Amino acid sequence: SMIILVVSMTSAVYYMREQAKEMARGNLETLASNYNDTLLQYQKLAMALVISKSAQDYCKSSESSGSQYEALAEKLYDDMQNMLNMQGNMNFAVVMQGKADGYVYKGNSSLLDTRFISEYQKDYAGSIPMKKDSSIRMSFGEGYFKRSIHTLTIYHPIYSTSTSSVSNGEIGMLILNFKDNMLDQLYSKENQSGGQRNFLTDEAGNVIFQDKNEQVSYREKMNGTTGSFQKSGKLINYQKIGSWGYYLVDEIPAKELYTGSFGILLILLLVIVGMMLFSIFTLRKMIMTFY
Repeated sequence: SMIILVVSMTSAVYYMREQAKEMARGNLETLASNYNDTLLQYQKLAMALVISKSAQDYCKSSESSGSQYEALAEKLYDDMQNMLNMQGNMNFAVVMQGKADGYVYKGNSSLLDTRFISEYQKDYAGSIPMKKDSSIRMSFGEGYFKRSIHTLTIYHPIYSTSTSSVSNGEIGMLILNFKDNMLDQLYSKENQSGGQRNFLTDEAGNVIFQDKNEQVSYREKMNGTTGSFQKSGKLINYQKIGSWGYYLVDEIPAKELYTGSFGILLILLLVIVGMMLFSIFTLRKMIMTFY
């Protein structure tokens, strides 16, 4: 009976742990797939404006003031307004000239405390390439807004569509800032408590969160597009996001894998103990009957 008890409980613990691990990996895979779609949507938005006639004409201009400049800026402003109307979670869009000091800013009218000019250089310096060797960069932090509002910013260089090479350099820069629900959820207190953490890293293991300067210590173990391993008492799952240069990472304390299983183990223990007591009672009654 004791052997049955030990084998049964060991099997139950192993099964529950593996089930919890598979569930965590499945959730991470789904999250990565959804975020890949989100990034593709951001990329399409950026490309549509980058190649637009209004953005190309504005960035190629060497003027930063005057009637001609104002006419170009107005056309670009209208296209940026349409883009903000289409993308409800966009906070602001900016197109900066490469040959002059001009820029066109269009922001969500309900967000008036943006600090674009004062924070641009700092935020761009802390941004990370979206793909290996890519000039498109991304940051996530609270630099542009007060009151600890964390936002996602994409920096997309603008090249001339009249040439097939980018060797002539940029003619401008497109900056898009979003309220990103997935990253907000990822870095929420609920997902950063009890020793469990969820976060985004680049291919070098840098955590995508500009308010914290952190690099994971186990990047060399993250091989391929997906996997899991244990380190320092934690189960670590990782999943690459499409073809982007980012990984979703989930750190789970080993003890959390058994959360919710203790009740089932207790019931199993009580059942087995009950069966043992019943067997002992039945055996004792049989002995008394025969003797």
